[in-house]
Amino acid sequence: MKKHDGDLKACRELLLTFLDEKWKGDTQPLSTFDFSSLKGNKKYGCRGRKFDCDDTDLARAIYYLVWGDLLPYLTLDTLKRKWYRGDTLNSFHTMFGKEVTSDGSQKRFWGVEKYFPDLALKKSVERFHQTYHTIGNFVPLPNKKLGSQTFNTYRGVKYGDYFDLFLKRLEHWFLNEEGLDDDKVESLIQENSFYLDRFERNKDGFKSFCEVNYFTDYLTEEWNVNHGVIAHSRWWHGNLTKETYSVEAYTYMEYSSAIIESRANKIIEKLDIRLKDSY
Repeated sequence: MKKHDGDLKACRELLLTFLDEKWKGDTQPLSTFDFSSLKGNKKYGCRGRKFDCDDTDLARAIYYLVWGDLLPYLTLDTLKRKWYRGDTLNSFHTMFGKEVTSDGSQKRFWGVEKYFPDLALKKSVERFHQTYHTIGNFVPLPNKKLGSQTFNTYRGVKYGDYFDLFLKRLEHWFLNEEGLDDDKVESLIQENSFYLDRFERNKDGFKSFCEVNYFTDYLTEEWNVNHGVIAHSRWWHGNLTKETYSVEAYTYMEYSSAIIESRANKIIEKLDIRLKDSY
């Protein structure tokens, strides 16, 4: 018996029950399942705690099944005690803003409404709002705090919640490059050394880090972060016009959706293997 066979059994049973209830056991529809629909669900949602799509019990079960054999100390207990926490990679709010209200047929978002969008853009953003809550956009990251901040919260403050910018910063750390930004990343890395010590500090270590977490779609063929695809705008900044906002919005949705779809396929491929494992 392995140390955490109980976790493996519990996570498999939870996911298999969910799959049976939803799609007669088929895993493929999970790739586009909107985790926001679990709000208020006592079996698969966030019973007894604040709801967050990437921290639902179903998401935690998936994190363990996909990464439990790859990442140090990743168990249901460490997910509950916040050594690890689910994180959403490609942000929605930075580009599109929070929801204003729903008129019953069309959702409206502060950032989109500011630029007087046409109906086509509104519908595209609404579809992306569902896509951004899917498993291909989630990952368990180390979550030990430095003061009041974690990797997740600091990324939002320092890097506008753009994951490619944050990943570029981690790439610099892996490569021991000098002249890095004067920020808290180094201290957060030390606080979460239990996780990052798993990887060597060199090009191969960064490559392994990206492969383990299915981040390779953020990289060039030379295994460097490709952070020049999107403009990294914030909807509330005054340097956007209706025309430039529309272009950047479509570019961001295309870029993010491709990464989310690719990661979802890889995650489900791993889940298919783990669900067939004996325990």
